[in-house]
Amino acid sequence: MANTIESLAARLTAVETKLTTLAGLQAPGVDAASIQELDTRLTIVEKTVNDLVTKPAADAVAAIVVAPATQAPAPVDAVVALSPSAAVPLLLILYQM
Repeated sequence: MANTIESLAARLTAVETKLTTLAGLQAPGVDAASIQELDTRLTIVEKTVNDLVTKPAADAVAAIVVAPATQAPAPVDAVVALSPSAAVPLLLILYQM
């Protein structure tokens, strides 16, 4: 099936609908009518997904920052595991410093 603006707009609407469930947002519910509208709505979806992906790590870091120094709310390893850079070996990180 060839991608047309109509088929891409329908796919975007379906993704927006799923995203509203995850993020508690509202979506237009109608397909985009132009390339510009498609681009704008896709940019919003991308930003929302990026925010959802980084939220657990940001929340964990914020909790560590406000916690008393003697009582970390989460182990450092658990916070590091939330980071996209968690797959980078520690030795490589130390080498780059």
